[in-house]
Amino acid sequence: MKKYLLLLMLVSVFSQQAYAYEVYEGSGAKSCGTYLKDLKDTKRGSGQEMPPAYLNSSWVTWFVTATNWHGVRTKRVNTNDMDAFITEYCNENPSDVVHDAALALVYKLEIK
Repeated sequence: MKKYLLLLMLVSVFSQQAYAYEVYEGSGAKSCGTYLKDLKDTKRGSGQEMPPAYLNSSWVTWFVTATNWHGVRTKRVNTNDMDAFITEYCNENPSDVVHDAALALVYKLEIK
């Protein structure tokens, strides 16, 4: 009985980890390539009322804020520095999604 209980606990832990970082919609689900394209379009003046690059930046800011609310303490950082980090990450990892870049930012900023 103890073996089955231990197995059930392990399966539960690993199944939660497998789905813990899935992002299905919004800026976090965008590819890094799309993030960089949005940034270029905004710099060119796309004429959109709410440029996608602004929404992407806001998503990253709220992601970092949410991780702080959930107990991960991070160093203070301004939006420009966050955007620069995400841009650099996306240039180096174009096949990743924005969520991956934001998570890397949180790991970098985490106070240990």
